[in-house]
Amino acid sequence: IGNHAFYNCNSLTIFSLPDKVENIGYYAFYNCSSLKSIEIPNGVTSIGSDAFNGCSSLTDIQVADGNRGYQAINGVLFTYDGKTLIRYPAGKTETAYLIPGSVTDVEAYAFFSCESLESVTVPRGVTGIGTGAFRGCTGLTSLMILRPDCVVGDSDLDVFKNCTSALVLHGWP
Repeated sequence: IGNHAFYNCNSLTIFSLPDKVENIGYYAFYNCSSLKSIEIPNGVTSIGSDAFNGCSSLTDIQVADGNRGYQAINGVLFTYDGKTLIRYPAGKTETAYLIPGSVTDVEAYAFFSCESLESVTVPRGVTGIGTGAFRGCTGLTSLMILRPDCVVGDSDLDVFKNCTSALVLHGWP
C-alpha cells in the first residue's frame, strides 16, 4: 500500500488488506475519518509513520496470528515483541488506558487525536515517548509517567500539543 494511498478517503469504513501486502506506506490511511476497523495480514513487515492518523472512527486494529512483525492487544497496535506501542485507535471510547508493562517506547503520534482518553498511565519500563505522542488528545486530564527521566519527543511541549483540557502530569520532572 503506497504512501498516501487512501489519504482522505472518507467513505472507507472497513478495510481488510490482502495477504500479499508487505508494506503500508506513511499516511496510507491518513484522514480516513469513517474507517472503523482494519486487519493487518501476515505478510506486512513495515508500517509507515502516521499511517492511521486522522482516522477518528477507528476503534479496532487487528493483526493476523501469523504476522511476525506486529501484534494487536485489545485493538491497539504494537510491534511483535510488544516493546513499541505504535497506534492507539483514535475512535476507541475508553477513557483510561494503562500502557502494558512490556512497552519501552511510545511511537510518535501513537495517541494522536484520541479525544475520549482522559487518563493514561505510562509504565516504568518506557524510556522514550515520541514527538506528538499525545497531540490532540483534547480530553486528556491525567498522565501518570512512572519513569520521570524518560526521553520525550523533540520538544516536551509538542508531545502534548492541542491537548486543551487541564492536563495534570504525574511523575514529570
